Amino acid sequence: MPRQIELTEFSLNDLAANGLRRGRTTGSCATAAVKAALYLMLCSEYRNLVSVTLPDNHHYLVIPIQAVLWLDEHSVRVEVIKDGGDDPDNTH
Repeated sequence: MPRQIELTEFSLNDLAANGLRRGRTTGSCATAAVKAALYLMLCSEYRNLVSVTLPDNHHYLVIPIQAVLWLDEHSVRVEVIKDGGDDPDNTH
């Protein structure tokens, strides 16, 4: 039986070691959008928050979902507002 790993929420409120405000990556936002779409399509659940496990397998992010809606019987649209923190490439 696989060992159960306990995850801890990663806080974006704590500044990074360089003093910059933390944010969410494009990948974590895309993953949250896919999870929210699957919750609707497979479980008929609208989610306004989705958790995404981080690559270290010890932490997760809680990502707010702006909107989830059916486009037709086979398609769902999900909107996530990305906050890139103080990242200099400005991916917001």
